[in-house]
Amino acid sequence: MKKTDSESLDDYLLRLGNNKEMYALNWVQIAEKMNEASNEDFGESKWRKDYSLIKKGFDLANKRNIQNDEILNEYEMKKIEAETAVKKVQSVKIEYNKLLRENARFDLKWDMVKDSIEKLPAPDFQLDNFYSKDNDRVGVMSFADIHFGKYFKSINNEYSEEIATNRMQQLLYETLEIVNQQGFEHIHIINGADSIEGMSLRVSQLQSISMGFIDQTIKFSKFIASWLNELSKHVRITYHHVPASNHSQIRPFNSSRSEFVSEDLEKIIMNYVHDVLEYNPNVDVPLYEGDIIKLDILGYKVWALHGHQLKGKKNAIRDLSVLHREFIDYLYIAHFHHAGSLTVGIGANNDIEVIQIPSVMGSDEYSDSLMTGAKAGALFSVFERGKGRAIEYKIKLN
Repeated sequence: MKKTDSESLDDYLLRLGNNKEMYALNWVQIAEKMNEASNEDFGESKWRKDYSLIKKGFDLANKRNIQNDEILNEYEMKKIEAETAVKKVQSVKIEYNKLLRENARFDLKWDMVKDSIEKLPAPDFQLDNFYSKDNDRVGVMSFADIHFGKYFKSINNEYSEEIATNRMQQLLYETLEIVNQQGFEHIHIINGADSIEGMSLRVSQLQSISMGFIDQTIKFSKFIASWLNELSKHVRITYHHVPASNHSQIRPFNSSRSEFVSEDLEKIIMNYVHDVLEYNPNVDVPLYEGDIIKLDILGYKVWALHGHQLKGKKNAIRDLSVLHREFIDYLYIAHFHHAGSLTVGIGANNDIEVIQIPSVMGSDEYSDSLMTGAKAGALFSVFERGKGRAIEYKIKLN
């Protein structure tokens, strides 16, 4: 980008102006280079006007010199090819740098957390506590919308950190009762996210937060890791944590919903649980990217996401299948705070279903104002080979 000995000032200005995008220069920077080359001190306006006059004369001279249309067309095509190549390189660099920034931000946040992690020791297992392995039946327990850190008292419900802890303990006992009844030695657990209340989506909700979102994240991460560790004394677990939701988004710089989708504290919770339970052979914690988790249960394709991204529940499986070019048998969603299932199609030997996970928090003042709401709860489904989701237990927690 420096002036060569063979260039005049006009040639140098023309080259810089013609290639300013490729050189990643603006006119202020071009003015600085021209002033340096000419030992002058003019503003960018003067050099930009000079460039316009020079280019107009240069273009006019070129058109007069080129008589053959084929030569002119070939010149234009080469110019377009060169500009296209430059744009391709710039586009690749932009996307690459975007990915680098997102990964670097998450790595930095996680590095700040993981150094303080104390690994939980694996509990003592009694082999006779485990049941015979049945390859034709699998249990899937799902819970969501714990909103840890929120407190309130509504018409039909009351909530606090202590109540949230008690409900999760009740869920542990209810789960073990079903495991004992069904004879499972291994189950899948789906956490549909909104694990924490976050910093609230509406200003009016700020009064219902008992702690900051960092404290919410730390406390819940420690609690759920210990909860899984305790449950694993009695049954082998694969824990699937949905890595994105609306309440756990950080939303920096006054950004809008899902504008920074990678800035989500569910990822911190998921990675914390994964690392804390590293030494427990009876708990497996897959790490997921994006906002969807995908399971294969006895050959059935089971997906789960929080649900705040969906435009509607009825067409959710169709829309996701088209978008991802994959077939889905069952879609677990949270966010709506009440249980339910919707059959949207038929498979070879099963119904294709959208399954709503109830909320551990239950109804609050907001749902009261809408005259909606449901009991706090969770779901336990039994999948059978050749039948799909055959049994459903609705667990009430209040």
